[in-house]
Amino acid sequence: MAERMSKMVEAGANIIGGCCGTGPDHVRAFVQAVRL
Repeated sequence: MAERMSKMVEAGANIIGGCCGTGPDHVRAFVQAVRL
């Protein structure tokens, strides 16, 4: 999912979350994917 985050943000998403099983490592990967 982290690989798709940049496209989601470019499309206008400003809130992105996960489901059960999403942990701190996933959130860190999300942040790294969209950090400018």
